[in-house]
Amino acid sequence: MFRNQKYRIIIPLTLKASKYFGRNTQWCTVNTNMFKNYPRKQNPNEISKNNLYILYTEDLSERLQFHFKSQQFMDVNDNDVDTERFFKENKDIYEFFKKHFNPLPQNITWTKNTLEGT
Repeated sequence: MFRNQKYRIIIPLTLKASKYFGRNTQWCTVNTNMFKNYPRKQNPNEISKNNLYILYTEDLSERLQFHFKSQQFMDVNDNDVDTERFFKENKDIYEFFKKHFNPLPQNITWTKNTLEGT
């Protein structure tokens, strides 16, 4: 799917996977009651707004969870991520999602400025 020097994008299809990749986070998706709301429409073979994405890194403090359909972009403490800043700093991840989403999610500012980091 996607991997760079820092992040690997994971689509957790089971609660066990969500717990493993979401360990040491405050995400609701590591709990049975909330996780079951996400995988029903997930397709691991396609990049979709319905999928739950974990941006996994070995640095526990920098893991992220994105769910484009519900407009949730969360850090490990379950706080909102500044997506414009994140994508400016991670252009390869920006390009990955931009390439696969058409139309692009309304909640992300997919602009030339984002791409150029200005």
